[in-house]
Amino acid sequence: MCSAAADPVGSTHSGRSNFPAKDEMDKLELLPNLEELKDSITPTQLERLRAVWQANAAVFAKKKADVGRCRLIEHRIDLKPDAVPHHDGAQRRAYWKTEKINEEVRHLLSLDLIEHSYFPWACGIMMAQKKGNQLRFCCDFWFLNAKTTRDAYPLPRIDKSLARLGCAIYFTTLDLGSAIWQIPLREEDRPQTAFACELGLYQWKVMPIGLSNATATFQGLMSRVLMDVAQSYGNLVMCYVDDVIIATGSVDDHIVRA
Repeated sequence: MCSAAADPVGSTHSGRSNFPAKDEMDKLELLPNLEELKDSITPTQLERLRAVWQANAAVFAKKKADVGRCRLIEHRIDLKPDAVPHHDGAQRRAYWKTEKINEEVRHLLSLDLIEHSYFPWACGIMMAQKKGNQLRFCCDFWFLNAKTTRDAYPLPRIDKSLARLGCAIYFTTLDLGSAIWQIPLREEDRPQTAFACELGLYQWKVMPIGLSNATATFQGLMSRVLMDVAQSYGNLVMCYVDDVIIATGSVDDHIVRA
């Protein structure tokens, strides 16, 4: 269903998959390093864990450019009755910012995440600053979001989730790689996500970051995926949007959960 970056038992993961720069694609280590666990678990447990990893290697992203595609659901944009097409033209920017946008658009095309658009919708583009003084490509969906009927699907309560961890002492976290982009966008809704830039007018083929109901759609998908997983106090698998945690009270239970 999806690509995932994983941290082995007892480690933590702080990265998030939003819009990786092209030159970052081959720099990040996404695969779990099981050898780090040699001093923490028995040789037999390590071999069992290695077997689990080998059996599921296909679901792990080998690099940031590995973007999976979910086939269980599609994201849909249900507009309010008074919605009409809105168009923001390409904005004037400094030359280096324009080149950065063009680079990102070509990259999205190469990943088959966007396509040419020929419809009356067009939103603006923002270059948001992130850590390290880098810029992130963002679509400004303010008008579309204002005209979209809200999805009421709830997010898990953080306090309730923490309480359910109970006496768990072993943890594995899974950060789904480029999570939002793994959900297809319903074909008839694609024109509403169009954005204008120097290279032309493009629309998203997958659910883009910034749509008002994107978080609800993804949480609903993950709840559906984990629906049949047996849960108990201190021995469970939980998900908050694109972050999954496996928590158990013993290494053997953890390997079974994995």
